[in-house]
Amino acid sequence: MPSISSDARFLGVDLKALWLDLRQSWQQLHYSPLALWLTPEPAVLLLQVDGDRSLWRGDVNSGVAKDAGVAAFVAIELPEARVLQRSLSMPAAMSAADLAQAVALEVRTSSPFVAYDLAWGYRAHAPRQGTCQVDLVLASQRQIAQYLTEQANRLNGLPAPEVWAFSPQGHPLVLRGFGEALRHAFAARHRRLGYGLLALALSLGIALAATPTLQLRMRAMEAMASHDALTAHTAPVVRQRELLLQSAEHMNGLAELLVDRMEKLSVLEKLTNVL
Repeated sequence: MPSISSDARFLGVDLKALWLDLRQSWQQLHYSPLALWLTPEPAVLLLQVDGDRSLWRGDVNSGVAKDAGVAAFVAIELPEARVLQRSLSMPAAMSAADLAQAVALEVRTSSPFVAYDLAWGYRAHAPRQGTCQVDLVLASQRQIAQYLTEQANRLNGLPAPEVWAFSPQGHPLVLRGFGEALRHAFAARHRRLGYGLLALALSLGIALAATPTLQLRMRAMEAMASHDALTAHTAPVVRQRELLLQSAEHMNGLAELLVDRMEKLSVLEKLTNVL
């Protein structure tokens, strides 16, 4: 019995690879300037190690936050003593998906923590001179849980917090597996809403551009319909006119025949008088 291959192919094309390429291209689209413009940066209240509170939008620190209700999302900063940081250099030509896989492999090979106790996050900088600098942070989930318990009085009444660390350059590094999924879902919903509004605006623009042409076409069709109706309505009159013209032509022919006809009696009378 022949074995069935698990590779889905059509006309020699690997459909699985094609789907992965399309999915990767769609994910890359989310990082385009247009997609970033359509995706809002929600405010995040950061509980700093020194006890202060600051308001962040993306990578921008908007200053000290006095009221906890100004942001829908909360993050807490891990002390430097509880995190491990590394800096990686990756080829700039790598896609976002390939870069994430490479960083995940580096995390598995270099982490001093067991897999079930590992929490990590990374940040990729803009490519420069053919390389992409990646800031990587590693931490123990057990130590993070212990730190969150110690900071329970600061988190009282606040939503599930994200866990942040900071790179040497001062950029926030978000550790995965905590409250960041809520913020990502919020951004995805607003991005889809932005795409929908953009598609609606394009549809309205196309409709406005096509309206004059459609109006001209409708007027032309109405004129043709009116012409056909008028032609059908005047068909008997036109037929009678044609019959009248034909009768007139016959009368003209008879008149010409009568004009050219010779009067025999008058000619005989004139000849008799002459003789």
